[in-house]
Amino acid sequence: MSKKIILSHIVAVSKNNVIGAKGKLPWDIPEDLKYFFSKTKNKVLIMGRKTFESLGKALPHRLNVVLSSRSDWTAKGAVVFSNFEKALDYAKKDEIMRKYGTEIFIGGGGEIYKQTLPLMDKLYITRIHKAYEGDAFYPPAPFSQFKEISRIDRMEPVPFSFLVYEKIKNPALS
Repeated sequence: MSKKIILSHIVAVSKNNVIGAKGKLPWDIPEDLKYFFSKTKNKVLIMGRKTFESLGKALPHRLNVVLSSRSDWTAKGAVVFSNFEKALDYAKKDEIMRKYGTEIFIGGGGEIYKQTLPLMDKLYITRIHKAYEGDAFYPPAPFSQFKEISRIDRMEPVPFSFLVYEKIKNPALS
């Protein structure tokens, strides 16, 4: 019997949809990093190669899954796949789900978010209420297909909100 998996984006996004600048976060919000680490701890975390390289190493206490089109690329402490479908098939294996649960997080970057957005069940968005310069962006999300289930507003060091959205289930399709 197969368990229902939950696919989730986790991302910090500026007012103008920037998520990165030159391989780094353009802001310094320690509470957001703690939020990211707490939500993805003991879970599968899928990310692109550039995002993984920006972290500098595999994150502890989670299964680091990296997507790379470079067939010779390897990463200490991570498993590497050439595309999202192969990574997802791996993450859905019974032994992986027993160890890491049924929620699978996508942690960037911009292209990975764009490719996977239509598949998402949940969105964990730290919305930073300020515009930043950057070169990596979060794609326009179809918020009409989601409902906000949680919101926590903060003012320091800049105004931001922790938002959680769930995809609205269509009863006609259930």
